[in-house]
Amino acid sequence: MGFRLNVEITANGKVLANAYYHWSGYTMTALEITQAVLDNLSQASYQDDVINAVKLLETTEAALPEEEKDYLQKNVSGADKVSFKDAVNRNKGLIAVSQKGIDETRLWEDDRVTIDIQLQTINFQAVAQYDSKKEYVNARKEKGLSPFCKYIDIDFTKIPFGKFEEVKNFIENLPEEGVYGFETPDGKFWGLMDERF
Repeated sequence: MGFRLNVEITANGKVLANAYYHWSGYTMTALEITQAVLDNLSQASYQDDVINAVKLLETTEAALPEEEKDYLQKNVSGADKVSFKDAVNRNKGLIAVSQKGIDETRLWEDDRVTIDIQLQTINFQAVAQYDSKKEYVNARKEKGLSPFCKYIDIDFTKIPFGKFEEVKNFIENLPEEGVYGFETPDGKFWGLMDERF
């Protein structure tokens, strides 16, 4: 089970920016961070998509370390005229825009959420995947949890922006029902990533 979350903002098949969150690689935390980006899509009002991606990630409390800010202001047109937040620490989130920084975030990630602002879809992978129901049931029993799971009719690699809140509510309500996983139409079983379960 991982702690380190990578949230990537993409468009046209390219990573515009990503952010490393040191203690956020859990399902519930990743849901909140993703929702924060979606709730603030109006922040993406600049001419350049990279600046928009940074501004969206800033709404989650992440910010650019000094070297990434320097890179952005030197390499992205108009970025030198935009005010960006200063990074606090890796727990709040560190934004990367350079290829080196993006690759480093990917190197350290345990879980990833990809938000495609062009296709308006989310690839939400901050969940544990099991290859079979038997594997899922055994994993739940090992933790002393109910092996029951619920079904949700959605592809977690392409959640439309307009459906994300519904998915978020579905997942957040599972533990209240004593359920810690779900099945998707592709026959895959998923468990919630959390130190408790």
